[in-house]
Amino acid sequence: MRLTRRRLFLLLFAGLGFAVGIGLLANAFRKPPIAVNGRTLTEWLADLDASDKNARLAAEQTMTFAGSNAVQTLRDILNRKDSFLLSTYRKIGPQLPRWAQRQLHLLIKPADFDMHRKRAAQGLGLIGPAAAPAIPDLINAIADRSPMVRLAAVHALSRIGKDALPPLAQALKTAPQDARLHILSILAEHGSEAALSLPDLLDLLATSGSDTEITATIQVLRKLDLESSQPLFVMLGSPDSKTRDRAKRAFTSVAGANPSMPFKLAELYPDQPLPVRSAMVDVFEQSSIPRHLTGVFMLKVAADTDPRLQRRGTEWLRQHVSLDELDRLLKTVPEPVRQQIRASYSQSSE
Repeated sequence: MRLTRRRLFLLLFAGLGFAVGIGLLANAFRKPPIAVNGRTLTEWLADLDASDKNARLAAEQTMTFAGSNAVQTLRDILNRKDSFLLSTYRKIGPQLPRWAQRQLHLLIKPADFDMHRKRAAQGLGLIGPAAAPAIPDLINAIADRSPMVRLAAVHALSRIGKDALPPLAQALKTAPQDARLHILSILAEHGSEAALSLPDLLDLLATSGSDTEITATIQVLRKLDLESSQPLFVMLGSPDSKTRDRAKRAFTSVAGANPSMPFKLAELYPDQPLPVRSAMVDVFEQSSIPRHLTGVFMLKVAADTDPRLQRRGTEWLRQHVSLDELDRLLKTVPEPVRQQIRASYSQSSE
């Protein structure tokens, strides 16, 4: 039998009627909705996107006031699954004629379903630390198919506070790109509390296709203690030029932001392989690190076992450090190193 446009439309409406009937039956067994100040929680949630500023403010204040009493209801809304009708529409909708897609879209309103869940995440964020039981639900929502639900979940986790930071950092590796950028921004503010995974950050630094994401990742790396960043040294010595360049960019930013970093790098420098040592010299030569701090590092370079690096370190010192300044700097290194540097300094001067 040929499925005419009229018959198809009747079948779709019959399916819609069946789904509505099931929904009404389910509603009869649901608990009554939570009411706050004479309105249901769902009604207050709708006002989070109201065009009227006062209505939005009242809704936000109500969510905060509801506190832990509203958490379970908001979790239930956030975790709602597609109805049978909506699930079917998502699967077969793209295959239907345009006119049928338009009609069903108007009837089912799939965007409204995602909007409700996005508002639930917003509400949990407004409740703040008291919404900590919802952290696992919000972490799962970071991978949601809807961008607005994903981003609302990330912002909610940031507002819940320190309890949400470690799981948020763990979610970084698998999060969609739009959510990753927001997670990185949050971690850059609270890096010391987030139990960051250095391997995950470095993997993101090496593989990201977005310059914005690379910059955001470097901002998080600035929060870390470089003494525990040996994997970043490995990246400096990578045979892949793109990976090396990104590692240099990260080191330049990290070292420039922390006055103690050149001293740490100078301590770590002699134990690195030659390609890494050479890349570290590139970092200091190209960075905006203060001259006197760079001089501390270049003393180690001038005393390197590799003649080429010796020359680079000595040449930098000759160009940027006077003899009087050199004598003061040499007091910070052992006597054998002083002699080696003075000798190479003299040879270079000749």
